[in-house]
Amino acid sequence: MKTAGLVAATLLLSAAFAHAQAPAPAAPAAPSGPTARLAEVPDRDVFDASGAKLADIFDVVIDTEEARASYLVVSVGMRVVPVAIPSPEVSAAGDKVVLRVERSRLEGMPSLDMAALGPRYKRGRDMAGGELRDKQGVKIATVRDMVVNLVDGSVAAVVVEFDPKAWDKPGWVALPRTAVEPRGRDFVATFNLDDMRPATQAAAEQRRFELARAAAQTVDRDERASQLLGRKVVDSKFAPVGEISDLAIDTAAGRVPYLVVKTGAGNSALALPLKDLTRKDNTLVLPAGAQLGSAPGAGKRANELIGKVLVDPRGKEVGKLRDIVVNLATGKVHYAVAEFDPSWVAAGNVATIRMPRDDMKVELNALMGAMIFPGGGAWPDINNPQYLSNIDQYLARQ
Repeated sequence: MKTAGLVAATLLLSAAFAHAQAPAPAAPAAPSGPTARLAEVPDRDVFDASGAKLADIFDVVIDTEEARASYLVVSVGMRVVPVAIPSPEVSAAGDKVVLRVERSRLEGMPSLDMAALGPRYKRGRDMAGGELRDKQGVKIATVRDMVVNLVDGSVAAVVVEFDPKAWDKPGWVALPRTAVEPRGRDFVATFNLDDMRPATQAAAEQRRFELARAAAQTVDRDERASQLLGRKVVDSKFAPVGEISDLAIDTAAGRVPYLVVKTGAGNSALALPLKDLTRKDNTLVLPAGAQLGSAPGAGKRANELIGKVLVDPRGKEVGKLRDIVVNLATGKVHYAVAEFDPSWVAAGNVATIRMPRDDMKVELNALMGAMIFPGGGAWPDINNPQYLSNIDQYLARQ
Protein backbone atom coordinates (compact mmCIF):
# COMPACT_ATOMS: atom_id res chain seq x y z
CA MET A 1 0.00 0.00 0.00
CA LYS A 2 1.30 3.48 -0.82
CA THR A 3 2.08 5.52 2.25
CA ALA A 4 2.44 9.05 0.83
CA GLY A 5 4.78 10.00 3.66
CA LEU A 6 2.74 8.63 6.55
CA VAL A 7 4.99 7.61 9.43
CA ALA A 8 4.00 5.31 12.29
CA ALA A 9 3.64 7.09 15.61
CA THR A 10 1.52 6.52 18.71
CA LEU A 11 -1.17 8.11 20.84
CA LEU A 12 -0.22 7.45 24.44
CA LEU A 13 -2.53 4.89 26.08
CA SER A 14 -4.44 4.47 22.82
CA ALA A 15 -3.35 3.21 19.39
CA ALA A 16 -1.03 4.20 16.55
CA PHE A 17 -0.68 7.66 15.09
CA ALA A 18 1.27 8.42 11.96
CA HIS A 19 2.86 11.71 11.04
CA ALA A 20 4.82 12.55 7.94
CA GLN A 21 8.54 13.04 8.44
CA ALA A 22 9.80 10.09 6.33
CA PRO A 23 8.19 7.15 4.50
CA ALA A 24 7.05 4.20 6.61
CA PRO A 25 4.01 1.93 6.90
CA ALA A 26 0.77 3.54 8.01
CA ALA A 27 -1.80 1.82 10.21
CA PRO A 28 -1.48 -1.98 10.15
CA ALA A 29 -3.92 -3.96 8.05
CA ALA A 30 -6.74 -5.77 9.78
CA PRO A 31 -6.37 -9.53 9.53
CA SER A 32 -9.63 -10.00 7.60
CA GLY A 33 -8.54 -8.24 4.43
CA PRO A 34 -6.22 -5.76 2.69
CA THR A 35 -6.37 -2.07 3.53
CA ALA A 36 -6.06 0.91 1.24
CA ARG A 37 -6.32 4.65 1.50
CA LEU A 38 -9.39 5.99 -0.26
CA ALA A 39 -7.14 7.88 -2.67
CA GLU A 40 -5.59 4.55 -3.67
CA VAL A 41 -8.80 2.55 -4.10
CA PRO A 42 -9.02 3.10 -7.89
CA ASP A 43 -5.58 1.49 -8.19
CA ARG A 44 -6.92 -1.84 -6.93
CA ASP A 45 -8.44 -4.78 -8.84
CA VAL A 46 -10.98 -7.44 -7.94
CA PHE A 47 -10.26 -11.07 -8.78
CA ASP A 48 -12.50 -14.09 -9.14
CA ALA A 49 -12.03 -17.37 -7.27
CA SER A 50 -9.63 -18.66 -9.93
CA GLY A 51 -7.34 -15.65 -9.53
CA ALA A 52 -8.32 -13.99 -12.83
CA LYS A 53 -9.09 -10.28 -12.85
CA LEU A 54 -12.84 -9.73 -12.61
CA ALA A 55 -13.26 -5.96 -12.34
CA ASP A 56 -11.70 -2.67 -11.24
CA ILE A 57 -12.43 -1.13 -7.86
CA PHE A 58 -13.93 2.28 -8.56
CA ASP A 59 -14.64 3.55 -5.05
CA VAL A 60 -16.17 2.64 -1.71
CA VAL A 61 -19.31 3.98 -0.07
CA ILE A 62 -18.86 5.22 3.50
CA ASP A 63 -21.58 5.02 6.13
CA THR A 64 -20.88 8.32 7.87
CA GLU A 65 -22.87 7.42 10.98
CA GLU A 66 -20.79 4.33 11.69
CA ALA A 67 -17.57 5.44 9.96
CA ARG A 68 -17.21 2.24 7.95
CA ALA A 69 -17.24 1.24 4.31
CA SER A 70 -20.60 -0.39 3.53
CA TYR A 71 -20.12 -0.99 -0.18
CA LEU A 72 -17.25 -1.80 -2.48
CA VAL A 73 -17.97 -0.08 -5.79
CA VAL A 74 -16.63 -1.91 -8.86
CA SER A 75 -16.67 -0.85 -12.50
CA VAL A 76 -18.28 -3.23 -14.97
CA GLY A 77 -18.07 -1.97 -18.53
CA MET A 78 -19.53 1.55 -18.50
CA ARG A 79 -21.34 1.10 -15.15
CA VAL A 80 -20.34 1.11 -11.50
CA VAL A 81 -21.95 -1.46 -9.23
CA PRO A 82 -22.07 -1.50 -5.39
CA VAL A 83 -21.22 -4.78 -3.61
CA ALA A 84 -22.16 -4.86 0.07
CA ILE A 85 -19.34 -5.56 2.54
CA PRO A 86 -18.81 -7.59 4.57
CA SER A 87 -20.23 -10.44 2.51
CA PRO A 88 -19.50 -14.17 2.24
CA GLU A 89 -18.88 -13.50 -1.45
CA VAL A 90 -16.07 -11.03 -0.70
CA SER A 91 -12.80 -12.33 0.74
CA ALA A 92 -9.06 -11.80 0.56
CA ALA A 93 -6.21 -13.78 -0.96
CA GLY A 94 -3.11 -12.15 0.44
CA ASP A 95 -3.39 -8.48 -0.51
CA LYS A 96 -5.99 -9.15 -3.22
CA VAL A 97 -9.76 -8.73 -3.01
CA VAL A 98 -11.64 -11.80 -4.22
CA LEU A 99 -15.28 -11.60 -5.35
CA ARG A 100 -17.01 -14.94 -5.81
CA VAL A 101 -19.52 -13.73 -8.38
CA GLU A 102 -19.76 -14.59 -12.07
CA ARG A 103 -19.08 -11.72 -14.45
CA SER A 104 -22.53 -12.15 -15.99
CA ARG A 105 -24.19 -11.78 -12.60
CA LEU A 106 -22.08 -8.74 -11.79
CA GLU A 107 -23.15 -7.13 -15.08
CA GLY A 108 -26.81 -7.69 -14.15
CA MET A 109 -26.58 -6.02 -10.73
CA PRO A 110 -28.09 -2.51 -10.26
CA SER A 111 -25.84 0.51 -10.74
CA LEU A 112 -24.78 2.69 -7.84
CA ASP A 113 -27.52 5.15 -6.83
CA MET A 114 -26.31 7.40 -4.03
CA ALA A 115 -29.67 9.19 -3.77
CA ALA A 116 -31.41 5.88 -3.07
CA LEU A 117 -28.93 5.01 -0.32
CA GLY A 118 -29.72 8.18 1.60
CA PRO A 119 -27.81 11.13 3.10
CA ARG A 120 -25.83 9.09 5.64
CA TYR A 121 -23.87 7.47 2.80
CA LYS A 122 -21.09 9.26 0.92
CA ARG A 123 -18.64 8.25 -1.75
CA GLY A 124 -15.17 7.67 -0.35
CA ARG A 125 -13.68 10.33 -2.59
CA ASP A 126 -16.11 12.83 -1.07
CA MET A 127 -14.87 12.28 2.48
CA ALA A 128 -11.74 14.38 1.95
CA GLY A 129 -12.20 17.94 3.18
CA GLY A 130 -14.19 17.05 6.30
CA GLU A 131 -13.21 18.52 9.64
CA LEU A 132 -11.75 17.10 12.83
CA ARG A 133 -12.88 19.00 15.89
CA ASP A 134 -11.80 18.74 19.51
CA LYS A 135 -14.21 17.94 22.36
CA GLN A 136 -15.10 21.62 22.65
CA GLY A 137 -16.10 21.77 18.97
CA VAL A 138 -13.05 23.73 17.78
CA LYS A 139 -11.66 22.68 14.40
CA ILE A 140 -8.15 21.27 14.85
CA ALA A 141 -7.55 19.46 11.54
CA THR A 142 -8.84 18.75 8.04
CA VAL A 143 -9.69 15.21 6.93
CA ARG A 144 -7.49 14.26 3.97
CA ASP A 145 -8.08 10.52 3.60
CA MET A 146 -9.15 7.30 5.31
CA VAL A 147 -7.59 3.86 5.54
CA VAL A 148 -10.25 1.19 5.01
CA ASN A 149 -10.35 -2.58 4.97
CA LEU A 150 -11.63 -3.57 1.52
CA VAL A 151 -13.13 -6.85 2.71
CA ASP A 152 -14.86 -6.17 6.03
CA GLY A 153 -15.31 -2.42 5.54
CA SER A 154 -13.73 -1.39 8.84
CA VAL A 155 -11.87 1.91 9.01
CA ALA A 156 -8.34 1.45 10.33
CA ALA A 157 -7.43 5.13 10.38
CA VAL A 158 -8.61 8.62 9.53
CA VAL A 159 -5.86 10.66 7.87
CA VAL A 160 -5.83 14.34 8.81
CA GLU A 161 -3.71 17.44 8.40
CA PHE A 162 -3.55 19.37 11.65
CA ASP A 163 -3.93 23.11 11.94
CA PRO A 164 -0.43 24.32 12.92
CA LYS A 165 -1.95 26.15 15.88
CA ALA A 166 -3.24 22.83 17.23
CA TRP A 167 -0.21 20.64 16.50
CA ASP A 168 2.95 22.07 15.01
CA LYS A 169 4.40 18.90 13.41
CA PRO A 170 4.28 19.01 9.59
CA GLY A 171 2.66 16.36 7.41
CA TRP A 172 -0.44 14.20 7.52
CA VAL A 173 -1.35 12.09 10.55
CA ALA A 174 -3.16 8.74 10.49
CA LEU A 175 -5.39 8.69 13.56
CA PRO A 176 -6.64 5.27 14.66
CA ARG A 177 -10.39 4.79 14.35
CA THR A 178 -10.61 4.45 18.14
CA ALA A 179 -9.29 8.02 18.48
CA VAL A 180 -12.20 9.69 16.66
CA GLU A 181 -16.00 9.63 16.60
CA PRO A 182 -17.93 10.25 13.35
CA ARG A 183 -20.17 13.26 12.92
CA GLY A 184 -21.34 12.85 9.34
CA ARG A 185 -18.49 13.79 7.06
CA ASP A 186 -16.66 15.25 10.05
CA PHE A 187 -15.09 13.70 13.16
CA VAL A 188 -14.63 14.57 16.82
CA ALA A 189 -11.35 13.70 18.55
CA THR A 190 -11.69 11.46 21.61
CA PHE A 191 -8.10 12.18 22.67
CA ASN A 192 -6.24 15.20 23.97
CA LEU A 193 -3.55 16.76 21.81
CA ASP A 194 -1.22 16.69 24.82
CA ASP A 195 -1.32 12.88 24.60
CA MET A 196 0.30 12.76 21.16
CA ARG A 197 3.86 11.44 21.16
CA PRO A 198 6.55 10.75 18.55
CA ALA A 199 6.62 7.07 17.64
CA THR A 200 9.95 6.31 19.33
CA GLN A 201 8.97 8.03 22.57
CA ALA A 202 5.53 6.42 22.66
CA ALA A 203 7.00 2.97 21.97
CA ALA A 204 9.46 3.40 24.85
CA GLU A 205 6.67 4.58 27.16
CA GLN A 206 4.46 1.66 26.17
CA ARG A 207 7.33 -0.76 26.77
CA ARG A 208 7.92 0.68 30.25
CA PHE A 209 4.19 0.41 30.94
CA GLU A 210 4.12 -3.24 29.82
CA LEU A 211 7.17 -4.09 31.91
CA ALA A 212 5.68 -2.39 34.95
CA ARG A 213 2.40 -4.24 34.46
CA ALA A 214 4.23 -7.57 34.09
CA ALA A 215 6.34 -6.83 37.15
CA ALA A 216 3.16 -6.12 39.11
CA GLN A 217 1.77 -9.56 38.22
CA THR A 218 4.68 -11.98 38.25
CA VAL A 219 5.98 -13.78 41.31
CA ASP A 220 9.10 -14.78 39.36
CA ARG A 221 11.16 -12.18 41.16
CA ASP A 222 13.25 -11.88 44.28
CA GLU A 223 11.44 -11.04 47.52
CA ARG A 224 12.67 -10.39 51.03
CA ALA A 225 11.19 -12.93 53.43
CA SER A 226 10.71 -10.23 56.06
CA GLN A 227 8.55 -8.24 53.64
CA LEU A 228 6.48 -11.26 52.63
CA LEU A 229 5.30 -11.67 56.21
CA GLY A 230 1.80 -10.20 56.49
CA ARG A 231 1.28 -10.23 52.71
CA LYS A 232 -2.40 -10.75 51.84
CA VAL A 233 -3.48 -13.89 49.95
CA VAL A 234 -6.64 -13.99 47.82
CA ASP A 235 -8.24 -16.60 45.57
CA SER A 236 -8.62 -16.32 41.78
CA LYS A 237 -11.75 -14.17 42.26
CA PHE A 238 -9.88 -11.90 44.71
CA ALA A 239 -11.83 -13.17 47.72
CA PRO A 240 -9.67 -13.03 50.90
CA VAL A 241 -7.96 -16.29 51.90
CA GLY A 242 -5.59 -15.10 54.60
CA GLU A 243 -2.10 -13.67 55.00
CA ILE A 244 1.45 -15.03 54.96
CA SER A 245 2.55 -15.60 58.54
CA ASP A 246 5.79 -17.47 57.82
CA LEU A 247 7.92 -19.27 55.23
CA ALA A 248 9.26 -22.79 55.57
CA ILE A 249 12.98 -22.84 54.76
CA ASP A 250 14.92 -25.97 53.81
CA THR A 251 18.45 -24.69 54.47
CA ALA A 252 20.14 -27.84 53.13
CA ALA A 253 18.35 -27.76 49.76
CA GLY A 254 18.04 -23.98 49.57
CA ARG A 255 14.30 -24.22 49.03
CA VAL A 256 11.03 -22.75 50.25
CA PRO A 257 8.79 -25.84 50.28
CA TYR A 258 5.71 -23.92 51.40
CA LEU A 259 4.31 -20.68 52.73
CA VAL A 260 2.48 -20.65 56.03
CA VAL A 261 -0.84 -18.87 55.49
CA LYS A 262 -2.87 -17.69 58.44
CA THR A 263 -6.58 -18.18 57.71
CA GLY A 264 -9.68 -17.88 59.83
CA ALA A 265 -9.33 -21.56 60.67
CA GLY A 266 -5.66 -21.35 61.69
CA ASN A 267 -2.38 -21.89 59.85
CA SER A 268 -2.35 -23.69 56.49
CA ALA A 269 0.40 -24.48 54.00
CA LEU A 270 0.65 -23.28 50.40
CA ALA A 271 3.07 -25.60 48.62
CA LEU A 272 5.68 -24.05 46.31
CA PRO A 273 6.29 -23.80 43.45
CA LEU A 274 2.65 -23.29 42.40
CA LYS A 275 1.83 -22.98 38.70
CA ASP A 276 0.01 -19.78 37.69
CA LEU A 277 0.55 -18.12 41.06
CA THR A 278 0.47 -14.33 40.46
CA ARG A 279 0.21 -11.13 42.42
CA LYS A 280 -1.65 -7.86 42.22
CA ASP A 281 0.55 -5.17 43.70
CA ASN A 282 1.54 -6.73 47.05
CA THR A 283 -1.32 -9.23 47.20
CA LEU A 284 -0.69 -12.86 46.32
CA VAL A 285 -3.33 -14.24 43.93
CA LEU A 286 -3.94 -17.98 43.90
CA PRO A 287 -4.81 -19.74 40.63
CA ALA A 288 -8.27 -21.25 40.23
CA GLY A 289 -8.56 -24.54 42.08
CA ALA A 290 -5.54 -23.99 44.34
CA GLN A 291 -5.87 -25.69 47.71
CA LEU A 292 -4.18 -25.01 51.03
CA GLY A 293 -2.95 -27.98 53.06
CA SER A 294 -2.11 -28.51 56.70
CA ALA A 295 1.09 -26.78 57.83
CA PRO A 296 3.70 -29.27 59.07
CA GLY A 297 5.20 -28.39 62.42
CA ALA A 298 8.69 -29.63 61.59
CA GLY A 299 11.36 -27.71 59.65
CA LYS A 300 12.94 -24.28 59.88
CA ARG A 301 10.83 -21.15 59.62
CA ALA A 302 11.93 -17.75 58.35
CA ASN A 303 10.76 -16.11 61.57
CA GLU A 304 13.20 -18.16 63.64
CA LEU A 305 16.07 -17.93 61.14
CA ILE A 306 15.97 -14.13 60.75
CA GLY A 307 18.00 -12.79 63.66
CA LYS A 308 19.80 -16.08 64.23
CA VAL A 309 23.46 -15.87 65.28
CA LEU A 310 26.10 -16.73 62.66
CA VAL A 311 29.35 -18.38 63.74
CA ASP A 312 32.73 -18.98 62.17
CA PRO A 313 34.13 -22.54 61.71
CA ARG A 314 35.45 -22.47 65.30
CA GLY A 315 32.01 -21.62 66.68
CA LYS A 316 32.73 -17.95 67.46
CA GLU A 317 29.84 -15.52 66.97
CA VAL A 318 30.57 -13.30 63.96
CA GLY A 319 27.19 -11.86 62.98
CA LYS A 320 23.44 -12.27 62.63
CA LEU A 321 21.15 -13.24 59.77
CA ARG A 322 19.04 -10.23 58.84
CA ASP A 323 16.94 -11.47 55.92
CA ILE A 324 16.43 -14.23 53.37
CA VAL A 325 15.84 -13.49 49.68
CA VAL A 326 13.54 -15.98 47.96
CA ASN A 327 11.70 -16.51 44.67
CA LEU A 328 8.10 -17.68 45.04
CA ALA A 329 7.81 -18.79 41.41
CA THR A 330 10.66 -21.29 41.72
CA GLY A 331 10.31 -21.95 45.44
CA LYS A 332 14.03 -21.37 45.92
CA VAL A 333 16.15 -19.44 48.38
CA HIS A 334 18.40 -17.17 46.34
CA TYR A 335 20.67 -15.89 49.11
CA ALA A 336 20.70 -14.42 52.60
CA VAL A 337 21.70 -11.03 53.97
CA ALA A 338 23.60 -10.67 57.24
CA GLU A 339 25.35 -8.15 59.44
CA PHE A 340 28.80 -9.01 60.74
CA ASP A 341 31.36 -8.12 63.35
CA PRO A 342 33.08 -4.84 62.35
CA SER A 343 36.30 -6.79 61.86
CA TRP A 344 34.53 -8.57 58.98
CA VAL A 345 32.20 -5.90 57.55
CA ALA A 346 32.14 -2.21 58.45
CA ALA A 347 29.60 -1.37 61.15
CA GLY A 348 26.18 -0.36 59.87
CA ASN A 349 26.51 -2.39 56.68
CA VAL A 350 25.10 -5.75 55.66
CA ALA A 351 26.44 -8.28 53.17
CA THR A 352 24.95 -10.92 50.89
CA ILE A 353 25.92 -14.53 51.57
CA ARG A 354 24.87 -17.95 50.40
CA MET A 355 22.10 -19.25 52.67
CA PRO A 356 23.88 -20.96 55.62
CA ARG A 357 23.11 -24.53 56.62
CA ASP A 358 21.42 -25.36 59.92
CA ASP A 359 24.70 -24.89 61.83
CA MET A 360 24.76 -21.22 60.74
CA LYS A 361 28.47 -21.40 60.01
CA VAL A 362 30.07 -18.90 57.64
CA GLU A 363 33.68 -18.27 56.65
CA LEU A 364 35.31 -14.89 56.19
CA ASN A 365 36.43 -15.69 52.64
CA ALA A 366 32.75 -16.23 51.77
CA LEU A 367 32.42 -12.43 51.77
CA MET A 368 34.85 -11.96 48.89
CA GLY A 369 32.81 -10.32 46.11
CA ALA A 370 29.65 -10.06 48.23
CA MET A 371 27.27 -7.13 47.75
CA ILE A 372 27.63 -4.80 50.72
CA PHE A 373 25.25 -1.93 51.43
CA PRO A 374 23.89 0.06 54.42
CA GLY A 375 21.69 -2.14 56.57
CA GLY A 376 19.59 0.56 58.15
CA GLY A 377 18.53 2.42 55.03
CA ALA A 378 16.78 1.50 51.80
CA TRP A 379 18.06 -1.61 50.12
CA PRO A 380 19.15 -1.50 46.48
CA ASP A 381 16.66 -2.71 43.87
CA ILE A 382 17.20 -6.44 44.31
CA ASN A 383 15.52 -7.16 40.96
CA ASN A 384 17.68 -4.77 38.97
CA PRO A 385 19.29 -6.84 36.17
CA GLN A 386 22.80 -5.60 36.96
CA TYR A 387 22.36 -6.30 40.66
CA LEU A 388 21.07 -9.80 39.90
CA SER A 389 24.00 -10.43 37.58
CA ASN A 390 26.46 -9.39 40.29
CA ILE A 391 24.73 -11.58 42.87
CA ASP A 392 24.77 -14.62 40.59
CA GLN A 393 28.43 -14.11 39.76
CA TYR A 394 29.20 -13.93 43.47
CA LEU A 395 27.17 -17.07 44.28
CA ALA A 396 28.82 -18.98 41.42
CA ARG A 397 32.21 -18.48 43.07
CA GLN A 398 31.06 -19.89 46.42
